[in-house]
Amino acid sequence: MLLNKSIEQATLEVEEEHELEHIRKYKYVYHKRRQAEDADWHQEVKREIQRIKAKNQALRNAREKQEKQFKTIQKLQCLNLAKSFLATNFKKSMQFLADKNHWRDTF
Repeated sequence: MLLNKSIEQATLEVEEEHELEHIRKYKYVYHKRRQAEDADWHQEVKREIQRIKAKNQALRNAREKQEKQFKTIQKLQCLNLAKSFLATNFKKSMQFLADKNHWRDTF
């Protein structure tokens, strides 16, 4: 009876050690897997940050280009407006001065 109890106790201890070894292996594998997942997650975050930075840079470049185009169009419109205004205004001014005899010789 005592022998059976000792064998049973030894068997339980061996089974317990076996289970503990399995638990240790599982924890090790689990931690390795978690580390790999964390590393993958950090890499994905870095890639996403790079994509966002690239997109923002492209948007800034597009806005700057559009702003330059808008300013160029405005300058051209002002230039054309001034040309059309001055073209008729210069002739009228010279005629007005000639009519008022501001010059001794006429043109």
